[in-house]
Order: sequence, then structure tokens, then C-alpha cells
Amino acid sequence: MTKKIKSGAFGKFIKLLGPSSSKEEISAVTKVLKSGWWGLGPVTEEFEKEFADFVGAKYAVALNSCTAALHLSLKVLNKRKRGKVILPAFTFVSDAAVAIYEGLKVEFADIDEKTYCLDPKKVKEKIDKDTVAVIPVHYGGRLADIDYAGKVSVIEDCAHAVGTRGAGTRGILAAWSFHPVKNVATGDGGMVTTDDKGLADRIRKLGWLGIDQSTYDREKKGYSWEYQIDELGYKCHSNDIMSSIGLAQLRRVKKLNKRRKEIAARYTRELKELPVTLPPRSGSWHLYVIRVGKRVRNKLVDFLREKRISPGVHYKPLYYYPVFGMGVSEAARKLPVTHKVWQEVLSLPIYPDLTYDQQGEVIRALKKFFSS
Repeated sequence: MTKKIKSGAFGKFIKLLGPSSSKEEISAVTKVLKSGWWGLGPVTEEFEKEFADFVGAKYAVALNSCTAALHLSLKVLNKRKRGKVILPAFTFVSDAAVAIYEGLKVEFADIDEKTYCLDPKKVKEKIDKDTVAVIPVHYGGRLADIDYAGKVSVIEDCAHAVGTRGAGTRGILAAWSFHPVKNVATGDGGMVTTDDKGLADRIRKLGWLGIDQSTYDREKKGYSWEYQIDELGYKCHSNDIMSSIGLAQLRRVKKLNKRRKEIAARYTRELKELPVTLPPRSGSWHLYVIRVGKRVRNKLVDFLREKRISPGVHYKPLYYYPVFGMGVSEAARKLPVTHKVWQEVLSLPIYPDLTYDQQGEVIRALKKFFSS
């Protein structure tokens, strides 16, 4: 366990991750607030169209989180009362949670030690008649190898991968995150992209409680209160306030990702002589993850925090959490690469507004730790 640092004990910390706002986001939100239409409406439609074009998909559906995007994607694919979903344990909880929401079994597959993404060989060993879907994660913006896409339904978790070329183009559905620290941020939010119109239409209805027409669609006709509900859905659509921020961010994302790439390149130059494993190349640089000896990792976490620097660990494997009902030792035997890697990884601060001087503090702290 790492040491706890009292809040405020060392002044302001250098953040691990963070959003970047500009006058464009402020202007976009102000315009929506003044428009009198704050809910699901024309700005969301515009955001969906521009995002679909950006990733190379035919259709996009804006929702209130990536979790909702994953959930509704799985729901429209699941035609069974029983089945399983294959995914990494080395990920955020949402990927496994959505399987449980649908009453499906979670089956973890091991990762590739070089990419930290699902090992396609391990996935193919687990695919069988009970497999509803595989959810590969493009970890840190690194494109996962999905050579099994022709054998099974694939939902790409693209939460880290806005700007990674090819992300979202090989699965039948892709889920994207606009959480505040993501490469495109809307305060919260998510998106599903697909080339399948039928799936997109169903997800759109399910995200609005199963209602067949949005309020804005009915308003365009002179407001009609009539609608139909053939299937009960969920309340998880987006709105024009979030979408206005998303549009502004999407129009800035190449510049924002360029800054992330510059930060990553400086880390790589400055840290290459240290006893650390540098991260694989990324298409988005959502994370910058180094690896150190497992006996060193938590000591380094404590050291950085004492220097007012916020490191991270992405991720503690999901089998450590009791809700998934697995013994850690059993899972560790079945997922040896996952169990090895997670004890060694450390995420360093990376976000567009990280200053040159702040990054310099991080680099100096790392060099001091390894020289002492």
C-alpha cells in the first residue's frame, strides 16, 4: 500500500490527467445556453455527424457515458439469456460491469506484455459457442490486435483512443469516452459508432427509454406529443450542452493530441537512460505508462507524491474486486502476464495543459529517485 498524503500538506499537486478548455468551448456552451434548447437536439446531431466522419464510421449515437455506450452495444448484440463476454482484467470496471448488467458471464483473457492490450491468441483460445462478444481495449491509445473479428462480435473499447488511426473500424460497434480527462472531453459523455444502421437506430431508441422519436424530432414537426415505445430502454442520451463542448474539443483534438505527443516524446528522451521500461507507441497518448520493478513501484509512487506529483496505476486487475467473485491467486495463475504487468506499471502526468516546467519537475523527481 502507498502512503496517504494529507490534502493540502504539500500545496498544489501536479495533476496526473486533466482537461483543456479554451474560448471555443466557452463560446459554444454560451451559444447553447442562449438558444433555449439545452437537451438532446441540433448540436448533438452535429456532434454525432462530425464524430462519425472523424473516426470513419457511418453512424454515431451520443450518450451520457462510455459505460452506457458499452452497455447498449452489448445489449443490442445479446440475443441469449446465458452467455459470456471475453475482456481483459487489466481495464476499468465498465467493461465487465456491462456484461453483468446483461446477465452474462465475465471471462478474462490475458494481455500481451508488449502492448498491454488483449493477447489475440489468448482470446481465440476462449471463443466458443457461448461467446456473445469480445471487448478489446485500446490501452493508452495503442491499437489492439483484433484478428479474431471475423469469428465473433467485437465491441471496441476506444475510451483511450480518440485520434488513434484505425480505432473503431474493426469491430461491429465501438464505444468512446468523453470523460473530463479524455482526449475529447465533454464533462462526461460517450458515443457509439458503427456502420450498421439497424444497430445505431436501436441504440438511439434504447438510450431514450425506448421512445421512437426524440423531443427535438417531434419539435421540428411543430411539436407532437405522440410517440411509441416498443421496447423499454434507459435514460442515457446526451444533450446539447455536453455536445457543444464535444464539438469544440473535436475541432481542437489534432492540436491537443499533438501536445500530448510532444510531452510523450520529451519523457522518452529524458527517461531512456533510467532503469524503466518505456511505453509502446500510442496513437493518442492518452496515457504515458512506464514499468519498474514491482518492489520499486509503490516506493516510487510515494516518492512522487511527496514531491507533489500525482502518479497513477492503470489498472489494478478487476479480479481483485470481490464483486467479480474470483480468487486472486486463481486469476493470477490464469492471467500471468496481467498479474506481472499491473504490479510494475506507473502512469506519469500527461495532458495538454501540462506545462514544460511541470513536466520538468516530474522528470527531475524520477532522476533523483533512481540516483539515490
